[in-house]
Formats: sequence, structure tokens, C-alpha cells
Amino acid sequence: MKRTELVEIDEGSTRARAVRLAVEDNGPGFPANILRRAFEPYVTTKPSGTGLGLAMVKKIVDEHQGAVSVTSSDRGATSTVRIPQEVPQPAAAEPARRDAAGSQH
Repeated sequence: MKRTELVEIDEGSTRARAVRLAVEDNGPGFPANILRRAFEPYVTTKPSGTGLGLAMVKKIVDEHQGAVSVTSSDRGATSTVRIPQEVPQPAAAEPARRDAAGSQH
């Protein structure tokens, strides 16, 4: 089952809006030793798996200043991705100043 929500995130003095996507399954869940390492490359429970899926998801979500998590039980697993609606942009660099002779400062 998939759920997508627009949520308010309250992290101390910062409030932000984010999109949260949760995907649930009803499989056996992840063993604890795999769950701890779920976002590491090449970690897999499948004989023909590459173990790159969740590692790639984490990399992409991190680049968008979001968060990803996986929870597991004997009734299935839930993967949750949260991405801010607006990603804070770094402050623009101050333009270089030049003196009367044209030297850059």
C-alpha cells in the first residue's frame, strides 16, 4: 500500500512543509541484521539482487535534503521517504569588488 501526504515538520525552531511517501508490503519483513545495514550498497536478501536499490534511494533523497527510513515487523516492511517542499538554497556569494585600478578584492 502507498500513502502520500503533505506534512508539517517541526524540528526545534524550524517549521517546514514536506511530502512524505510511505510504501508498505505484507512480506516477512527484514531480518534485524539486514535492517541495520539496509542503506549500505550491496546489502541484499535476494539471491539475484544487487543490493543497490535502497542505497540509491538514500543518495537521491539526501541530495534533496530529505530523509528515508525503513521499519520492519513480521507482518511486512514500510519504507518512508520525506522530502522538503522547498529546499533551502545556499546564500549567494557576494560579488567580487574591484578598486579604481580594476584589482579584484
